[in-house]
Amino acid sequence: ITTLIKRKTYKRRYVSNLVTKKEGSSCEEGKTPAKRVRAERRCSYCSKIRHNSHTC
Repeated sequence: ITTLIKRKTYKRRYVSNLVTKKEGSSCEEGKTPAKRVRAERRCSYCSKIRHNSHTC
């Protein structure tokens, strides 16, 4: 059981590191790269998430 848990945690960390590198994190003066979270698009009329002005 412990080997399964270790394998899952390793895979989870590996995937999260890949996502962090792909998202375009910036590295300044040798600092660790900061994680960037992509903001979701919002409707321009009501500012709610998951739909746009055409479907509002």
